Amino acid sequence: MARKARRVSMYTLMVLLLAAIVVMVILSIISYDRATSADAQAQVLRNLSSRVHNRGAQVELFLQKQLSVLEGSALSFAGDAPAGENGAARLEAQRQALGLYSLCYMNAEGQALGSDGKTFDLSASPCAQRALAGEALLCDSEIDGVPCVVAAAPVGDGEGALLGRLEVSALRGELLSNGGNVCLLRADGRILAAAPGSFLEDMLGEDLFAALEMDADAVGSIRAGGNSALGAVTSLGRFYVTWTTLENVNGWQVLTLVPQDELMGQFSFMNEAATVLEVRLGLCALGLIALVIWMAWESNRRLRAEKLRLEWSEERYRILAEGNNEVFWEYDVLSDRLRLGENFQRVFGREGSRTIGEFLAIAHPEEREQLQRIFNILKGGMSAESHATVDFRVRRGGEGERYTWCRAHMSVLFDSRRRRRWVIGKLTDISQDRLLAERLEQQARTDSLTALLNRAGLEEAIRLRVEGAPDKPCAIVLLDIDDFKEINDFYGHDVGDDVLRTLAEFLRGHFRGTDIVGRLGGDEFMALMEGVDSREKLRQALSRLKSGLSRLHAGEVRVGCSAGAVLFPTDGDSFDALYKGADVALYDAKRAGKGRFTVYDGDDGRFFTPQMLEHADYIAYAIDPETRELLFANARMCARFPTLRPGEKCYHALMAGADAPCEGCDTCALLKAALDGSEDGSGALCSEWLRAAPTAVRWNDGREVLLFSCKPAEAAGAKR
Repeated sequence: MARKARRVSMYTLMVLLLAAIVVMVILSIISYDRATSADAQAQVLRNLSSRVHNRGAQVELFLQKQLSVLEGSALSFAGDAPAGENGAARLEAQRQALGLYSLCYMNAEGQALGSDGKTFDLSASPCAQRALAGEALLCDSEIDGVPCVVAAAPVGDGEGALLGRLEVSALRGELLSNGGNVCLLRADGRILAAAPGSFLEDMLGEDLFAALEMDADAVGSIRAGGNSALGAVTSLGRFYVTWTTLENVNGWQVLTLVPQDELMGQFSFMNEAATVLEVRLGLCALGLIALVIWMAWESNRRLRAEKLRLEWSEERYRILAEGNNEVFWEYDVLSDRLRLGENFQRVFGREGSRTIGEFLAIAHPEEREQLQRIFNILKGGMSAESHATVDFRVRRGGEGERYTWCRAHMSVLFDSRRRRRWVIGKLTDISQDRLLAERLEQQARTDSLTALLNRAGLEEAIRLRVEGAPDKPCAIVLLDIDDFKEINDFYGHDVGDDVLRTLAEFLRGHFRGTDIVGRLGGDEFMALMEGVDSREKLRQALSRLKSGLSRLHAGEVRVGCSAGAVLFPTDGDSFDALYKGADVALYDAKRAGKGRFTVYDGDDGRFFTPQMLEHADYIAYAIDPETRELLFANARMCARFPTLRPGEKCYHALMAGADAPCEGCDTCALLKAALDGSEDGSGALCSEWLRAAPTAVRWNDGREVLLFSCKPAEAAGAKR
């Protein structure tokens, strides 16, 4: 009985659905018919507006062109006012050239001479007075009761004006010849010109608004000008009235009267198309009703088929899950029940959890909070994420705290009410992938020859150490193998590689496990020693290192090293500063002899090397004060003075490009003053080239030299 009631309810619902579809289709047809008519009328009005705007633009272009031509002619009369018969003849020739009905020249007092030889007074004409004031304009007038268009242009600076009367027939015959009831109106509504053959042609000079008995609202709209971009449209009895106002032409307007029946007939095809479409919509509605009936029958058959396919899918899933390392799972959000695949115990060695809380308990403590947060997001509202992927560790069963890396892919399923109902996904064992990635990362940071950290790994480790513990002192040691190039050249590169490996093995055993040891590249090694907080302790540590290296051999080849060391944070608070200090100390050690170990004393100005100055961002060069020999010039110095040659005696002559030493060169006096400390660096070296800041330093070969840090003279002068 209950099943029969459900069936009756379903059929009732289907009937109501079909009735709703029929009503909706009928309403859609009616709405479409009305919309089509409205669209057709709107298209008509748009076409009328566009047409009257284009025609108005054509009229305005013609009038402005005539005015521009008249302005050009007015230029020829500047300073040469026409008078007498010759002047009238000249005006007549100009009139014929311009194609005007008449032409006259008016002087500053308002007396005019026409092209027909007649003289008359125009001092009372507003149009003529505006032209005398320097304005080129178009205006309307009446001559013998006939409306006409007058173009006026100034001649010279208040010297006079040139006035020409245009033929109204030119406007009527050339610009309004497309047919239709078209006219050109003055600002007061009087007709200046009309299209040939229209009933408006008989109303020239009359007030169009009064003749057509327009109401005040329509007249006000037309005189207001409408939309100057597209024209304006209004309905007047059986006519559509369209108009547009000409810009900068005294408020004149182009107006068109179009019969409504004639215009709507042009769009009858749209109504016919709408009727055809309505019939088609009706047929579609009938087809839709038939489709709904067929779908109701088909849905019942599909439900039975889907049930059978679901049973097959569950069986296939069970078979697939038993043979791989991917564990499928699903979580019921409403009941907080977790169901893991049957192969979870085989993959992870323990029974599956029943709730999210139990599952989080077997996750690694470091990832547990992140995993909990992701589950909370997936269980959130409609705006929350619906997909997530996370890597975490799961505690394996058995004795001990053993964890396995796995990757969880999660997706949210919604119920029929669009609520978050289930979270499904799979767990994949990625422990082998993680192990491979860690090995590759270790290889990228390890030197393949010595198995120590390479330059990138060493720099990263030291940076992390000094930035992570800025108040904890330590020491940096930079080692360089003595005569390594000679070893490679004499014994071969295989023996050279053995030397590198032997030294690396020694360093690995000599330094503590908390120290950092690596190979920078070539024959340079670097080590960070923890707990060294004074130069005395650093010297003791270097002494022990030197003692161990003194007995080091690679086969028959003795491995000798020089080293430079710095303290952190005393000698620098960054890797770059520490490396630079250690390099300076190492260079000092090598300069003093082989097998020396030197501690950086913080005096960067003690000596300089060409490598330190070659690519400086300022000009630098070194001079021997005894011999005046140019010892060194860096890249910026050589770029400014290409003729410089280190080893030459008179460097000023080289800079000047001279063939012989310059006369009166006071270089010796300047160098002596700099060595004595009496030169402040503000004078000009050799008077013209460089403004220098000399410093007495010790060069890498032990000589006392002057190092000049320079800027171009014009830059120095700009700063003073």
